[in-house]
Amino acid sequence: MDLAEEFWYISAVIYSKINPFMIRHFHMDKVGFFLRKIKRARKIVVEGQQFQLEPEVSTCFGRMIGGKYNEGETHTLLKRILSRFDKIDLFVDVGSNIGEFLIDMASSGKVSRVIGFEPNPYCVKSCLTSVEFNRLNNVDVRQLVLNDSSEPVRFDMGGENAHLHSFLTPPPEAEVVNSSTMDDEIHDSDVKAIVLIDVEGAEPLVMAGGKNFIGQNLPFIIFEYNEVSKAHFSLDDIRKTLPTGYEIFRLRMGERSLNGFLDSNLDQTYNCVAVHKNSPFYKPALELIR
Repeated sequence: MDLAEEFWYISAVIYSKINPFMIRHFHMDKVGFFLRKIKRARKIVVEGQQFQLEPEVSTCFGRMIGGKYNEGETHTLLKRILSRFDKIDLFVDVGSNIGEFLIDMASSGKVSRVIGFEPNPYCVKSCLTSVEFNRLNNVDVRQLVLNDSSEPVRFDMGGENAHLHSFLTPPPEAEVVNSSTMDDEIHDSDVKAIVLIDVEGAEPLVMAGGKNFIGQNLPFIIFEYNEVSKAHFSLDDIRKTLPTGYEIFRLRMGERSLNGFLDSNLDQTYNCVAVHKNSPFYKPALELIR
């Protein structure tokens, strides 16, 4: 046994568990320091599901190494939406990163197919190994950037902070990678679909590249809208990109009793939800407003 490796792994687990407290009371987020010390792949368990921790992208596992999902409020929202349906036909995860949503949704028993898009090869490896761990046969992971065209783009493939990389702000050493569009990749019509988009400011471009898919299926869309996103687009840009009839809500977080619910306060947001008035998701969404 490598004692140093075990020390840093155990330290990362412990610090991950206390990190929310440290952030809230001391404004210190140091879990990445411990995660960077982990040098070998490991199987970890997060809320009953198994994941492959790849050392090249270890900093993506901030809360997960301590047994909790990184974005608990989004998982809570998705579970509440799924509870309103017998079955969802398709879950699309754009910017899958290490697969926390891919695995959770594919394991739910309520989602027929899951498709993930992620350009980072280490993240893709983590996703595929986690799929094997959980013996899932309804997941399709594609190593691609989604955009509004299929033109190659420059993308940072470095492992450090892989969850924050974007083709909108590539560093000089960024590699040229393949890209595609949602319309070119997904040809389903008349399906109940949920789309999650977390691409560090390129969310409107992904939506524009899925104009046909979105128009035909009116999916329930969760997209990131925070300080990083606001440097690249506004909610008016989203409204102009999506078909008429979509309404935007804030995904609530912070106060534990309200996590995973929705409201109409769009001033301070982290993730938002777009739901069409004519979709089967509209009534369930309204029931989650608090």
